[in-house]
Amino acid sequence: MRKSFEKIRIKDIAVLAGVSEGTVDRVLHNRGNVSEKSRVKIEKALSQIEYKPNVYASALAQKKRLHFICIIPFFNKGDYWEKVALGVKQAQEEVSMFNVTIEIIHFDQYDHFSSRNAFDSSLKILPDGVIFPPFFRDESLAYIQKLNEAKIPFVFLDSLIPDTKALAYFGQDSYRSGEIAAKLLTSLLKEDASIAMFHTYRIGNFGGNQTMERKKGFLNYMNEYHPNCKTYPIELNTTNHEQNVISLENLLVQNPEIKGAIVFNSLTYMVTDYLKKINRTDIKIIGYDVLERNREAMKQDEISF
Repeated sequence: MRKSFEKIRIKDIAVLAGVSEGTVDRVLHNRGNVSEKSRVKIEKALSQIEYKPNVYASALAQKKRLHFICIIPFFNKGDYWEKVALGVKQAQEEVSMFNVTIEIIHFDQYDHFSSRNAFDSSLKILPDGVIFPPFFRDESLAYIQKLNEAKIPFVFLDSLIPDTKALAYFGQDSYRSGEIAAKLLTSLLKEDASIAMFHTYRIGNFGGNQTMERKKGFLNYMNEYHPNCKTYPIELNTTNHEQNVISLENLLVQNPEIKGAIVFNSLTYMVTDYLKKINRTDIKIIGYDVLERNREAMKQDEISF
């Protein structure tokens, strides 16, 4: 006796359950003051007609305003995080009629002090929920503790810290991603080839949570399946190009046997630009994030994966 959801009325449910319309309304909106006997009758009736609530209508009826905060890094046009920001803005447009607003707070993803300031700013607003990437583990854990104390639910973006009571996580399995990257890269190299591992310098911290998990997965695969392959860690600096050139030059002069490289974030183009300049086409590279500059490098076969 299922009816379309749009045509099911409180009156229909009341007749089927043998209770008043007011009692049905209190059960549907969890307002209390309903006997257990009446509640059972109503729930049985709802089951019979396979009733599902219209969450949008409920949101409008409650007339409650919900304010969410999304904390993401600053970005330039064409960057990975630009797409995320566009998605947030699209979501804002879709839910604005339901009394929902979404505010974006930016931070410098290479500076853990900046992320801490963003977290502090959000707590002053006391939002109904928060979406953020836990780039810096220690700062994020301290922030999560404050969110829990304030009973503010949160969702992770891009990076995951397990066992933190997050409502959801949207992103890759960073550890498994690192393992897959190692498998792909070594499939292009000889068994004893050496590999450079690039990570990005971040102010006040040794590395971002996602980068560290990718690196762990990568090294785990290498240690298990290619224990004789040497790996050389090297640090990139987003604000000091000259220092990057010196570091790359020293690395390759001291270790000419390097034939592979992995960049654990979106800055792969920095490495390919340098290798192209010195005409080193024998080094296979794998990186992350399909930025326009990385996409162009892939088209030119400067990035393998």
